[in-house]
Amino acid sequence: MQKHILVISFPAFGHITPLLELSKRLSKYHRISFAVSSSKADAIANRGLIPAHYQHQIAVLPIEDGLTPDYDKIIDPKHLAAGLQQMEPAQRELLRNMPILDHPNGYRNLQPVDVVIADNCLPVPIPACKARGIPGYAFCCAAAWTTVGMLALTEATPECDDEVYYNEKDHTIAGRIPRSLKQWMLGCQDGMVQANAIIINSFEDLEPDARAQIQDAGGPPVHFVGPLFPTELDEEVAHQVAHWLDGQPVHSVIYISFGSMATPVPNQIVQIAETLLALGRPFIWSLRSDQHRLLPAAITDQIPSQLDIKKVQERQFLILPWAPQKTVLSHRATRVFISHCGWNSTMEGIASGVPVVAWPMFGDQPLNAALVLKLGLGLVIPDVCVRGLRIVSAGELSEIIEAVAGWKKRDSTFHEAVGKFARKTREAVEPGGTSANDFKALLRRFI
Repeated sequence: MQKHILVISFPAFGHITPLLELSKRLSKYHRISFAVSSSKADAIANRGLIPAHYQHQIAVLPIEDGLTPDYDKIIDPKHLAAGLQQMEPAQRELLRNMPILDHPNGYRNLQPVDVVIADNCLPVPIPACKARGIPGYAFCCAAAWTTVGMLALTEATPECDDEVYYNEKDHTIAGRIPRSLKQWMLGCQDGMVQANAIIINSFEDLEPDARAQIQDAGGPPVHFVGPLFPTELDEEVAHQVAHWLDGQPVHSVIYISFGSMATPVPNQIVQIAETLLALGRPFIWSLRSDQHRLLPAAITDQIPSQLDIKKVQERQFLILPWAPQKTVLSHRATRVFISHCGWNSTMEGIASGVPVVAWPMFGDQPLNAALVLKLGLGLVIPDVCVRGLRIVSAGELSEIIEAVAGWKKRDSTFHEAVGKFARKTREAVEPGGTSANDFKALLRRFI
């Protein structure tokens, strides 16, 4: 029997995107209301994140919480905590007034809600579901180790300065917690403990000990359903980029992206540009338009005509404000991925079999990078963060790119290791795979 599932997302696209992908999978069996801050609702439509053939089963439900569209662009724990507090009243109103079976009068003419799936970064939804007697599931868009770390926290966990949030050497999982985030994280932990299950955007072979660690920490059952990758949004740009890649030698291209939130400081952008030009290899750099002014003339002079279909294959590089990452990483021409190691990007690199030069910036990224290093999937640039306290020289960056790319070898050690995990990624989501089976088990919970 078809159910009505209310999905509630944290208002940042690193969270929205995988939750929408999960919603698309679930929409084959159930109706979905996707609740998110009204500050992001228009952007979901403008980006085409819900294609027309899903719209009869997935409806966006804006939450009027007063957030501004740039809330997720400011990387600061105090700002994050203030926004979370601002969200809570509107979330509580939604969850208190939404109709459920036997209580048909409710919020904005919603059909009765049978199940709630909430981002595990939101402390409010799961306890509110329990209070109303409906199933509530926590969704983790990050690595499973973040859930393990969250469940290990207590009121006695030592506080530390917020600077730890940016610092590559320190992290909550090591036994300390940024002062501004402590109460929020403890609230998230309380929600996860009360959840019917935790749904994680990862797969078991990548984090084989996490399920047992979550259970040992008092967590509920776990469903690994990842990786949850989005479809490319701009098909025209993806086609143009694929055309350029088709003209490059196999395993020759450097791809660099720091995600949608953080960018290196200006002096670092200059050093990266010098490195890429000096290496003489074809490259694609996903760089916000407002940062292009920092690039040398040798690069900026070519940007206006770089995607001209008649000239595109003549260009040694592409500088794009948005890059079709799946297209780039899955192409046979791509050799190495310089990444901030956000979880979505980390898994996309692994799934595509492209080794990583890890350049973590803040938050969970340093430990994602540590996982890349541990599994032999790439190398980590040391002592870096979004603050730009240390500028990585062109010489140092060239050396680490060369080491990971292994230009002189068809398959370097890193390529062999990441190729193995690429196969495991495919196997996880194929029929009978671990993630496919976990997803089926999740569906059975909704019966």
